[in-house]
Amino acid sequence: MVRYRFPPEAIERLKRVKWWNYTADSLLDVRFWNIDHALDDVENFAAAGKLEPIPSRVVRITATGQVETLDRKPLTNDILSAVMTW
Repeated sequence: MVRYRFPPEAIERLKRVKWWNYTADSLLDVRFWNIDHALDDVENFAAAGKLEPIPSRVVRITATGQVETLDRKPLTNDILSAVMTW
């Protein structure tokens, strides 16, 4: 690891708000170009009930037309650490 992408306070907030558990559509108004604004937005939108959680179970239709039901796997700390470093 060369360095952390975000300051320690932002990393702790990222772990706490878990923005990756919400649908992309419900995150459209989040100001992701600035980490502090993005975290403020996610916290405020979540508190206001404006964020839609990603379902824990998804349905996939394969190329052959077979329907599969899959459980969504949560992100692990290893994945989060990789995302937060350069």
